Amino acid sequence: MYESRVKYRQLFADKVENYKNKMQVGARGAKIGPEWIAIDLYDKSELIDYNYDLQNLPFDDGSFDCVVCNAILEHVREVELAIFEMHRVLRPGGQIWVEVPFLQAYHAHPNDFWRCTLPGIRRWFEDFDEVNAGIFEGFAHEAQVLHDIFSRDLKIPAEEADSVRETIKDYVERAEKKHGYSQSVYMAVFFWGEKPRDREVAPEKRAYFEYLKSRI
Repeated sequence: MYESRVKYRQLFADKVENYKNKMQVGARGAKIGPEWIAIDLYDKSELIDYNYDLQNLPFDDGSFDCVVCNAILEHVREVELAIFEMHRVLRPGGQIWVEVPFLQAYHAHPNDFWRCTLPGIRRWFEDFDEVNAGIFEGFAHEAQVLHDIFSRDLKIPAEEADSVRETIKDYVERAEKKHGYSQSVYMAVFFWGEKPRDREVAPEKRAYFEYLKSRI
């Protein structure tokens, strides 16, 4: 599945390469390209074009051809409202790529609200047509997260840290070989979707989100 994630991310990049209006939610230290419009409410660096709230975007409906949102939604309080806003500002047929952590340590910037399973991200993005979705594999990352948890809770001495980390990694790899990749231990999930050309968000759902926006 890890290879398919890399494969589909490249297919997404190829598909949107020549699109004109592109939005990147959060730069995370690097812009995808100079033509991308980067937004982030809290990042004040020169990489960000606008310090806009993803829950209430000041863009017209259908303003963008594609949106990329990586490792951001876990920090958003009203996550489904943020998804509604990304759906709204995409044109029909527009593309979206999203990544959300599943197994990751708490990291508040300034808050950390959510983790997401594969069924969960499909539920969140049910108003899009799914092109592809899946999980991130990565033994080293997951072993490190588990090690960090155990080190904190069990107060593992520093001189034992490497041994504990390797033991955790060994158990995760053995589970993968025996059962296929564990659905309880993986790094994150991704979703590639397309805004439908022939289906709108239900009126009552749109009204609910507009109400939420009025309270932000």
